[in-house]
Amino acid sequence: MVSSSIETYQIDTVLDIVIRERGLDRKLLEQRAMLIWGEIVGHEFALHAQPVMIAGGKLRVTVSDAVWLTELNFRKPRLIEQINRRLEADILQDIVFRVGTIQEDGHRQPTTEPVSRSADHAFTDDVALDESELEFIEQTVADVEDQELQDTLRRIFTEQNKLSKARLQEQ
Repeated sequence: MVSSSIETYQIDTVLDIVIRERGLDRKLLEQRAMLIWGEIVGHEFALHAQPVMIAGGKLRVTVSDAVWLTELNFRKPRLIEQINRRLEADILQDIVFRVGTIQEDGHRQPTTEPVSRSADHAFTDDVALDESELEFIEQTVADVEDQELQDTLRRIFTEQNKLSKARLQEQ
């Protein structure tokens, strides 16, 4: 009988290793910071303040008017603290608020309930991401040198964003 020295690993273990080796762990945490924004600030604030992008530890957020801008600037240190605590990492150093146009559907607020992959695909077929969401995904995967891994991460981020958006539309 031939003995095999091949070890098997769980896919999540392999992904964790690849992500760490490629230096993507910070980018994934940045992506997560944007996704948890609505949970951290609450529903009312999320309707008036939407994250646009994050880079270099700086989160850019569009707010509906100067009143919300003032209120959120007042709360900024606490928001940074809460987001970093939730991520269990010091990812966020600053939040920049700008008055601008808020999407009608409000902030993407992900849910944690599991859904099968085939259900996800059917669920998100009619969901389109806007230009800023697509640009953020591209910026997130841009530093990945391995094209196959970059394409895979792009698909994962796109599907996750579409799923979050679809769930919000369903509410």
